[in-house]
Formats: sequence, C-alpha cells, structure tokens
Amino acid sequence: MLLGYSESEVLRKPVEELIFPENMRPRLRAVLSRLPRSKTEVIALLTHTASGETVKFDWQFTWLEEEGQLVAALGWPVEREIVPLEFQHQLLECIHPEAAVLVDRGWRILDCNSTARAVYGSCVGRFCREFFPSRREWQRALHKAERQLAEEGRFVLRAALRSSTGKVIPMEIRGASLNLTGCLLLTTRDLSPQEQLRHTISHLEERLRVMGHRLLELQTRERVSIATEIHDKLAQELTILRWQALEVQAAGSREKIERCCQDMLRRIDALLGKTKELILKLRSAPYKELPFPQALKKTIASLQEAFRISCRLTMGEEIPDLRGSQRDAVLCILQEAVLNTVRHAQTDEVYVAVNTTDQGLVVEIRDEGVGMGEAELRAALSSPGIQGMLTRAAQVGGTLRLESAQGRGTRVTLTLPLDEMGESKGG
Repeated sequence: MLLGYSESEVLRKPVEELIFPENMRPRLRAVLSRLPRSKTEVIALLTHTASGETVKFDWQFTWLEEEGQLVAALGWPVEREIVPLEFQHQLLECIHPEAAVLVDRGWRILDCNSTARAVYGSCVGRFCREFFPSRREWQRALHKAERQLAEEGRFVLRAALRSSTGKVIPMEIRGASLNLTGCLLLTTRDLSPQEQLRHTISHLEERLRVMGHRLLELQTRERVSIATEIHDKLAQELTILRWQALEVQAAGSREKIERCCQDMLRRIDALLGKTKELILKLRSAPYKELPFPQALKKTIASLQEAFRISCRLTMGEEIPDLRGSQRDAVLCILQEAVLNTVRHAQTDEVYVAVNTTDQGLVVEIRDEGVGMGEAELRAALSSPGIQGMLTRAAQVGGTLRLESAQGRGTRVTLTLPLDEMGESKGG
C-alpha cells in the first residue's frame, strides 16, 4: 500500500519509477490523470518486487482528499497462490483507527486487525450476525448491504453492534468487495459521542501535521526562489562591477578611468534599486495592497479554507485603515489565536469581532470550546505562542487579555489605542 502526493511522488521519488517497468508507465500516468474526476481507478500493471521479479498486480488508486493532495494505491498480486497470509493480515493492520475484518461470502470472519479484537473480542471464525443485538437488526443490515453490494460493489450503513463488554454501540459499517480474493473487507467506526470527539481531535491533529509539511515545502520553494533572485539580480551585477574595478585599476588614461567610473556608478545605483525591491518583497505582508478591513476579511477567509473551520467575522462601521507594524501585529495575533482554537478548543467555530471604542481598536477572538481551568490557563500564558502574542501587542502600544473557563470556551482581546484622528498610537 502506497500513499503519495498528487504530484505522484512516494518517498520523494516518482511512483512510476519506484516499482513499475518503463512500458507500464504511460498507462499509469493516464490513470493518475483521470483520478480527479473518477476518484477511483482499478488497473492491472506489471510490478517490480523486492526479489527482482516482475509480477502482475491489480492496483486500485484512490483520490483521498477533496483538494486532491493525497493519492492512495493498493496493490494485490493477480496470482493468489503467491499471496502469503501474513501479507493479508498486515494489510488489515494498516487500517487504523477503524476496526477491520475480512469475511467470506457467507459472512464468516476470516481475519481481523487488533482494533477489531479490542472492540469485539474473539472475531475469527464467528458469523457477523453474532455481533448484532437481534436477528431482526441483522436481517435489516444484511438486506441493505447485499443490495448495495450488487449495485455498487460496496456499501455503507449504520447499525448497533455489541462490543466485547456486552455494551451495544452505534456503528458505521463500510464494506467493499475484494474481487481479487472473493472476500469482503468490512470496517466499523464507533459513532458514540465520546469516540466521535476523539476521532475529530485525531483528524485535526493529522491535518495540522499535513499542513505543516506543506508549509515546509512552500518555505523551501520560497528559499530557492529568493536564492535565484539574489544570484540573477545581485551576484551577476557584483561580478560585473568587480571586473570593471579591475579595468579601472589597469586603465592608463584619465578619460578611460572616468568612463569606467561613471558606468560603475550607474550599475551601483541600479543594484541598490534591485536590492531595495528584494528587501521589500521579503518584508511585504499578505494583502499589503488592500485596506485593513478587506485584508482582515481575506485573512479570515484563508484561515477558514486552511483549517476547515467557520470563522464568523463582525466589524463596526468605522474601522481605521491600519498600516505598518500595527496592521502586522493585529493579523499575526488573529492567526495565532485561531490556530490555538484549532489545536486545543475542540470546536470548529471561531467568532471574531472588530470595533472601535473609547479605548481604541478592540479585536476579540473567542470560541465556545472546552476552555481551560486555572492551572491550564497559567500554563497557556507562559507558552511561546501566547508570549509572542503579548510581545507583539506591547510593541505597538496595545494590550492583550486572555480569558478562559472550563467548559466555557476561550476569549482573546486585543486593545490598540487610537489618537483623535482614529489612527493607531503605536510605533
């Protein structure tokens, strides 16, 4: 089983070069190009094995995310007799955190992963109907599953199943027909509120990890771009200037020296201009060209898209057009506060209010998540993220207040004093 980015790279190597012979690669590329539309493709391809053999595999490629960043590939040798049982079991163990079982067409369990054993106890050799609270519920689920399998080759349904402790738990059951083996692969996911909350936290943590990886990639690309610009716009000009300085050193006539010096001064002036452009590019903040209220809306929209949360923004009628360090401080504090909500609040809604009062510009970021007790709040106030927010606020003459209570959410309030003209007093 392989997992790669949409650029078709696995372990930093194109997937077609990793395991497929050269004559199979055009077919593979055609399949990958169709994935954004079809979502799933199944194709037989000759495949290199670790032993150096070339074996025919059936491969199933799946488009995993809506934005098309991840692609999964599941391969299975066509010759069933060469598939060891250990491979089959390890495949089930790769399915996590869901409980997974492999069943035959008579709905008898052939194998299961460790999660299934933890949830249902002894599984192998038992019939699926034994895990249903009643025969009627089993027959209802069986009817739905068989109908969907006949129509689509897979099914999704909800049912109550009995765990190893005897407790009946609401479950989502997904099943798919494995034509390669003639078996069915079933996965079940706990739908109880406690498990759903744990699953949501795990999903958010995974998204943060993936976004961190993407951020690192973007930073690497930006560094390469900056290095290219420095080489093309600065290093080359400096090389020419050095060559001209050597010419001046070797020049015999005053006229030639003056001509070389004038050309050098012209190049130095141009070089200074290019340097300033590069510095401004590196320093420029997002949405710098937009008025502050519009930049605020754009920032909120980007946060919603990045973290898949709902950011509800309300603004007063007379919001000043902040510039410079005050603007950067507000936007950075806003982003950090929203990121903290995603990490810790266990909620997918954030409320942002921006208003002008007698105290100045007031920016409030709050959520209705799990909140923090007194000990947790003290620890949060000393964390690097909150300390950074406090420092940014102080640097522009503002104040930052963090309030939270267990089960009542968290509120971050930034107050930035304004002068009589409605401009920030900060530096």
